[in-house]
Amino acid sequence: MELTAWQRFCNRILGRILKKRARRDTALSENLVKGSMGVMPEVYLSTVIFTSIAIALVCWGIIGIFFLPEVGVIAFWESLQDPASINPFLDWE
Repeated sequence: MELTAWQRFCNRILGRILKKRARRDTALSENLVKGSMGVMPEVYLSTVIFTSIAIALVCWGIIGIFFLPEVGVIAFWESLQDPASINPFLDWE
């Protein structure tokens, strides 16, 4: 089976590291054969691990866009308040 571009990319990065570990995992190899997935175990593992890391980074980035102080979406929304509706600050001496 021909690999997709994403599978080739993930395999280039993590394939060598996971090759021995994936080949020793007989349960994974058997499940890939049972599921008719024409992918080598190291390609499957590297794709799964790298995809999980990429999704986690994207989610952290999206959350960061909202919550970063001074530049996040929430800070921007709060800076749009009408000056007439802001309660004046009373300095108690």
